[in-house]
Formats: sequence, structure tokens, C-alpha cells
Amino acid sequence: MVKVLVHHSEIGLKGGNFTYFEKKLVRNIKKLSKRENLKLKDIERQDKRIICEFGSAEKKISEDLKCVFGIKNFSFIDEVEKKEDKILKNAEKLMKKLKTKTIAFKTKRSDKQFPLNSMELHKEFGEIANGLGIKVDYKGSEHTIFTEITSKKVFMYTEKIQAYGGMPVGTSGRVLVLHSGGIDSPVAAWLMMKRGCQVDFLHFHTSRNNKLAHNTKITKLVKTLNKFQGKSKLYLVPYSTYEIMTQGKLFQKHDLVFFKHYLLKFAQEFAIKNNYDAIVTGDNLGQVASQTMENIKATSLNINIPFFRPLITYDKQEIINLAREIDTYELSIEKYKDCCSILSKKPSTKTKVQTFQNILDKVDVDELIEQSVPEVDEFVVD
Repeated sequence: MVKVLVHHSEIGLKGGNFTYFEKKLVRNIKKLSKRENLKLKDIERQDKRIICEFGSAEKKISEDLKCVFGIKNFSFIDEVEKKEDKILKNAEKLMKKLKTKTIAFKTKRSDKQFPLNSMELHKEFGEIANGLGIKVDYKGSEHTIFTEITSKKVFMYTEKIQAYGGMPVGTSGRVLVLHSGGIDSPVAAWLMMKRGCQVDFLHFHTSRNNKLAHNTKITKLVKTLNKFQGKSKLYLVPYSTYEIMTQGKLFQKHDLVFFKHYLLKFAQEFAIKNNYDAIVTGDNLGQVASQTMENIKATSLNINIPFFRPLITYDKQEIINLAREIDTYELSIEKYKDCCSILSKKPSTKTKVQTFQNILDKVDVDELIEQSVPEVDEFVVD
């Protein structure tokens, strides 16, 4: 069996709500373990720590556990009896196992009743290191032995494996992401998951039917993101209804801006009807024509539901780097005929709000939405 000590992220700052967040994190670890077959044998909350016992290999545990939002870092540990001789013996074992020339020590003594303080314990460790020919070096050591003395047990380890931090998924409500299939929207979805949101996806497509659209990279991207939150819902909507009902009613230069507004209005109505708390896009200020300041103001007209743009200030390389980190980049750049690719090639970049209001007076967006809603299909993606 392998024992893992989990240190949570910012949920430790939640005061009276800490227990709620910690229990949610425990539930998410259990769900991950079942989904990824990590063979979780035991899990307990102890002194603002989470202790897990797994029956899987350390490499697999590391790959999967870092995907649980709310975890700051985790370590493979030795659980030691709270006695001085047992602690010293285990420290010696770890030093021999490391086969290092230099060592440092870091101790967190939550139990102030323990007879040795950190400095005294480190002095004992140092004598063991000297006896093994290992130099104690707190500035440039190759390795560190970490010791945590809690009210019940002592945990010792030599490595902290960094996770993504954030908040446990499911603690910040449900959001609906407008999923384009490009680079940006999957990253935006990931960032909302990191803030504790349960994310579902809405995609408008140019395929002949929803089933064909489901068998594309759109679903593959959702599956890739699901490793951070578990299963999700993907709602697919054909573009054809919009195309038929707006034909000949819009100037080409306003087509893209109007379509973006239609997406947001549709998402708003759909989100309200299906009890989502907010809608999310991958908008990035100034990146493309529909994302200039003027066009963002126009397309957002009459959007009253909470509306998040987590990438609004990122530059493109930052977004690409994140996409590579979460394994969505290669899928995102696969060839795919999205709706925007068949709209105007020379869209207006500075659509005034009053000009756009005049367009809305001529084209009934509510009727467009009413006609599109029956075309939606829901797919559960594991």
C-alpha cells in the first residue's frame, strides 16, 4: 500500500466554511480514485490534512491526483509512531535511501507538546547525517527531509509534488461554457473548473446533424477536460436554423457580431432554463474582430446573467502554453469547420452600440432562439 499526504490549497483560508470545502475535496478524491481505478483503500481528514492509502503505483497516483483542484501539493509518506527514537530511525532510513551528498531538514510541529522542538530535532538529524558522511546544507541541498508532527501521528517525506491548487470542483456553482473547439474556450473552461465550478458545454456546429457533430474533436476536448472534474454534459446546436432565418437580413460586416450576440443570448436563455449560474466564453480582448472593445460592448447588449471571460487579459502565447499544459492544444488545432469560418471574412471591428441596437430592431433574436431550442441535443460525456 502507498500512503499519500495531501495539502490543500486556499480552502484553509475559508474560516468557518473550511469543513465544507475539505469534505468536498475528499469526495472529489474518492470520485477520481473510482474513475481512474486508483484502488483507494482509506481516506481521512486529520489536522487540516488529508491522508490517503492507495493500492496503485506511485507514478499513476501522481499523474491523476494532481488533476484534483483544491490540492496544493501531495507527498508519498512514511507514517511514523510519535516517539523520538522511531522518528530518528526513519530519518536515517530516508537519508540512506536518498544516496545524497547534501541534505536539509524542514519540520512542522503542530503538536507543541512534543518534547523536541524543530531546532532540537534537526540537531539530532544532523548528527545522523554526519555519521553517514552527508553534509547538512540549508542553502543548496540536493534533498530535504520534511517532518510533520501532528496531534496523532508523524509524517515524513522527501518530496512535494505540486498540483494545480484552486478550489474543489462543485463548490462554486454550475457554469455553461460556449465551446468553440478552438484553443481558447477549453482553457477558459479549465480555469473555471480551477475556481471550483462544475462546467458543462454548449457548442454550435455546421455538421448535418448533432450525432455527426458529437463524433468530432468537440467531444474529445470535453473528455480531455473531464479528467479535472469528472463527467459533464455537452449540448449541441445546429447552425442551420440561424443561417436560414438570417439569410438576406444582415450586412455582411455585421454578420459575425450579430452571430456572437445570438450565441450569448441563446446561452443566457438556455442557462437560466437549466439552472446554470453563469455563462463563460474564451474571449480575449483585441484578439479577433468580435473581441474588440466596441464589439464586446455590442455583442453583450442585454446579457443579464453573470458572464465570465477568464482569458480576457491573457496574451495568446499564455493561452497556448496553458492549452499545452492541460493537453488540449493538439486537439484544438485539428482542422474543423466551425461556424465563424463561414461568416463574413471582413467583419466590422468597431460596431457602435446604437448601430447594433438598430440591427436588433430589424432581426428578432428571440424568435431565432425559439426556433433553435428544439434542435438542441444533450450528450453526457464521461
